[in-house]
Amino acid sequence: PMERRKMKKIYRIVTLSLLLIGICDIGLAVSGSGHRQSARVTAEDWPPWEKVNARGEITGGIAIELVEEMLSRMNIEMKTENVPFKRALAYLEIGRSDFILMIAPSPERAKFMTFTDPIRVDYERLYYSTERFPAFEWNVWKDLTPYSMGTVRGYVHGKNWQQAANTYHYKVSVADTDFQNLRMLLRGRIDFMIILESAVGGILDKMPEARDKIKYASKPVLEVPLCFGLSKKSSLAPRLSEMNSALRQMRHDGTFKRILKDYYQETE
Repeated sequence: PMERRKMKKIYRIVTLSLLLIGICDIGLAVSGSGHRQSARVTAEDWPPWEKVNARGEITGGIAIELVEEMLSRMNIEMKTENVPFKRALAYLEIGRSDFILMIAPSPERAKFMTFTDPIRVDYERLYYSTERFPAFEWNVWKDLTPYSMGTVRGYVHGKNWQQAANTYHYKVSVADTDFQNLRMLLRGRIDFMIILESAVGGILDKMPEARDKIKYASKPVLEVPLCFGLSKKSSLAPRLSEMNSALRQMRHDGTFKRILKDYYQETE
């Protein structure tokens, strides 16, 4: 009898222990299911898409508002970091950041990131100083051979431009920002700067005296679909289709139109 009572006591202890473990597991599962993912978004001062204040804090911009709304609809918290473009690419490649915004797909970039559906189609153009050229137009790539052009580190201008640059030995200088290229253009150190049409207004806000001193050639260098780039090493990569669904919903319900209108006073 004594042995039997001892066995029953051990049985009750084991049963109670298993019950407590089960309750803990359920609690952890419930807690885990409520965990909100976060997304690390790299950006820099690149109006109107991304805006940074004097303290280096990201304060807004079209792309920032759009990606924040997209992530909010997926219950994902957004965390931003002010990072220069070239370094932002490196961060995505190693998986330190999840997103880079308003980026053009390319075979090189596709090695380490995937892309959402295009947010907007833009155009890379040749901007020039009216003090250098009263007017300028070009028709074929060879026309650009005598001139110097400024680009930004990490930018790509398409396969055709790259082939032409190699064939005709273009004189190309590389700066860290579009703003640096604008200053070089106005000082006569380069003949053209290659820049997205949508980005010009933002840098002219910093140098309003240049607004009447530059123009662009009507023929674009490249038609550019601008997307959100997502690191292939990101834990969010499997949710790309959800992102595209959220973006489509935002177009359908007028969110895109509202945000663009706030900046451009235009509708898509």
